[in-house]
Amino acid sequence: MLTARREKFAINLFKGIPQREAYLQAGFSSRHRSLPALDVDASRLANSPQIILRVNELRSKVTAGIVSDKIMSETERREKLSLISRAPVKEKWVKPRDVIASIQEQNKMDKLYETGAINYTEIKILVVREDASQKCET
Repeated sequence: MLTARREKFAINLFKGIPQREAYLQAGFSSRHRSLPALDVDASRLANSPQIILRVNELRSKVTAGIVSDKIMSETERREKLSLISRAPVKEKWVKPRDVIASIQEQNKMDKLYETGAINYTEIKILVVREDASQKCET
């Protein structure tokens, strides 16, 4: 089991942060130390079996489909697209083309375009007239 600082260091290395920066961001002291001394300590820690094991574990999780904090999950992408799709066009940041593009992207994610052409013979249209309460099916 890694200490909190070592875990943070391993995560920083996994994220691609250089060793010295990862070392300092993890909370290791730089007081009264030269940069070469920090580099030596960071390198020793990065090459320790526990850190190597943890970084490899994080990499295997990404390879296995467990998402890192840098990559949006499918659910997160769908939620963002849904926010755009449902946003009122009255908002300054919402443009009709963005709403349409968002819906199209969700349809692609659901593979709706791969199922082939829509059979329009099975679609029923309900017409409601404002002047009468009669409903007509076509």
